[in-house]
Amino acid sequence: MSPIYHVGRTRKRLGERLRFATSRVNCFVWAESAGDAPIRGFGFLSDISEEGAGIYVDTKLPKSTVVTLAIEDENSTHYRGIVLWCRRYSMSQRLHSQATLDHRIGVQIVFASEEERQRYLMYFNDLRKRAAFLKGEFKF
Repeated sequence: MSPIYHVGRTRKRLGERLRFATSRVNCFVWAESAGDAPIRGFGFLSDISEEGAGIYVDTKLPKSTVVTLAIEDENSTHYRGIVLWCRRYSMSQRLHSQATLDHRIGVQIVFASEEERQRYLMYFNDLRKRAAFLKGEFKF
């Protein structure tokens, strides 16, 4: 039985949860102390929320580091945030990637205005809608 599959829940909701947990989104993080080059990583759609994101990266970033975050594309809209936590990622979880991403960071987005927050929420909802259109389910 899958860890995502729970008896008693609707198949539609189970499929949605599975798509969110397996849909990868490229993320780019600029730490103010690291210079101009972005730290390339990714996050699963289930790790991105209305207030922040959990991102797999190859660099350890200290707690309280001010960062700039872009989701999907390096040139997309940038959001300022703060690293709330950074934990070493265990490779025993067998996450396959082209690069070794040893750390996972939690970034809380700090919005400069209500308009910026609303733009982010519209983008976030668009990401979720796009993932909901993905077809395919795991058969157990």
